Amino acid sequence: MKRRLLFLLITIAAASAPANAQMDSWMLDQWLNQMNMDVIQQQQQLGRQFQELVEAETQRQADMASATCIMLPNGNDTFFGYITFLYLSKDKVELTMTDASGRNTVLPSSDYFYTFGKMLTPAIFTPGSKLTVSDKTTGKVYGTSSIPRKSSPKYESYVRNGYAIAKSLGAQGGGSYGTSPSYGGATQGNTVTTTCSLCGGKGWIAGNKTPTYGSTTTRWCDACRQEVAASHSHDQCPSCGGKGTIGKIR
Repeated sequence: MKRRLLFLLITIAAASAPANAQMDSWMLDQWLNQMNMDVIQQQQQLGRQFQELVEAETQRQADMASATCIMLPNGNDTFFGYITFLYLSKDKVELTMTDASGRNTVLPSSDYFYTFGKMLTPAIFTPGSKLTVSDKTTGKVYGTSSIPRKSSPKYESYVRNGYAIAKSLGAQGGGSYGTSPSYGGATQGNTVTTTCSLCGGKGWIAGNKTPTYGSTTTRWCDACRQEVAASHSHDQCPSCGGKGTIGKIR
């Protein structure tokens, strides 16, 4: 009798072993599947958080985007625009000149000179005109600058201040600026040839138009007397047209 019971127990244990093994395997698969789902959900959550950060930063930059416009004298009652961008791409903006009569002219992008967040316009602005920097798509205005009319009592001081600003910018960039012209008296209509206040008489200004083909190396520039990027170039000065000098009112 005892032997029969023992044999029966062994038989039952042997029969239940495969079932237990199948159960263990199923539970392991379920656990692995749950782990995979948890990982996927965590990755999706991180992706959403990263996207939210990107969108928030993009919105912050859009809200802070601005352009600081300064009109600098070029001689003979002409001015050029000196524009500094903050969180703006040159491809996104549009420059409009409003003359003294109120007529608007959009400046073609080929007329701009852009480098390292700064833009220069041709010296086509005259007394009473205005420069407006706006968004090409939305029309949002990022910055403006107006020149007083020549008949305005503010005009002479405006020009003198412009030469002072140009001189300070030239000192920062290593250039040499000519002196401000004097106004009033019988000599006001005369002009003299002076050193270009933008390029310092060199006829060129530093740019970054040299093809690099992906190179990130630097090199020494004898003319600039400093280490420069591989893309460094010497571009024709948009103010004097490469001559190095301009005519100014005496």
